[in-house]
Amino acid sequence: MTTTQRLVVAVFDDRSQAERAVDALQNAGFSNDQIRFAGHGASTGGILDSLKSLFTGQDTGSVYNDLVSMGMPQDDASYFQREYEAGRSIV
Repeated sequence: MTTTQRLVVAVFDDRSQAERAVDALQNAGFSNDQIRFAGHGASTGGILDSLKSLFTGQDTGSVYNDLVSMGMPQDDASYFQREYEAGRSIV
């Protein structure tokens, strides 16, 4: 049996929107190891402070590299990297 892994990525204008999205994903049954976060701005505390993430540090290449390593096409990963660099949060 072959298992297909799907990748869904969203861009948020601010961190609080991303936090609400993460809460909604968790409430829908997704586990912390299935959720990744790269964000800017002050944390409001809560789960994102301890959420396991492949998006780490402030390395400007991290979002791109992490998405490509998860199977995203390079053009799409470049888009999300630009959004991150523009100050948006990525979930």
